[in-house]
Amino acid sequence: MKTRLTLAVGAIVAGVTWGGTANAALASFPTVTRNFAVWMVRAYDQCTPSGLSVVGSGVPGTGCLAANVATDSTITMSSTRLAVRKVTGKVAIYGRGYPAGARVKVQLTLRVTKGVGATKHPPKTNQKVTFADTTVQCGTTPFGFVANGRGTIAGSVLLSSCLGTNSGLSTGNIEIIDAALVNNDTGLVFAHPGVLR
Repeated sequence: MKTRLTLAVGAIVAGVTWGGTANAALASFPTVTRNFAVWMVRAYDQCTPSGLSVVGSGVPGTGCLAANVATDSTITMSSTRLAVRKVTGKVAIYGRGYPAGARVKVQLTLRVTKGVGATKHPPKTNQKVTFADTTVQCGTTPFGFVANGRGTIAGSVLLSSCLGTNSGLSTGNIEIIDAALVNNDTGLVFAHPGVLR
């Protein structure tokens, strides 16, 4: 009796392990993702420590003076929210505290994986393909999103229109590798997703 029980338990464990592994390899992860939404913070230049000593508790002993050489310092804002909506397929922005007339573009770096009808080399049908990372800039005009006289920016644009001839990349498993706000006049990034604490 003990031998039969041991064999039965062993068979169940083997079946669960084998079935779980096979199912995990085929299952999509995750199954629900509704929207991408972030608050934006001021972008600063990346730091490569080169001699500045920092005195303080809980921080590294070296750093760099905050700078905006590779990033933009001319546009100011008090708050900005950026979203990419699943249902509408729109990239939306709402911000306050901008200089009147400021021209801003949303920059996204996307990595898209999706099912395609067929591939040629090798020739197969119904394949899942990951495409090369694509960086796009979005705006409602050629100048991007424009702040009104009260310093507010509010608008949205279809992600597919940002992608131009690659509009098919607006559906599928869309990884947002990077998001930024760009000053249209200088071409420099001035904000990234983040938290002010």
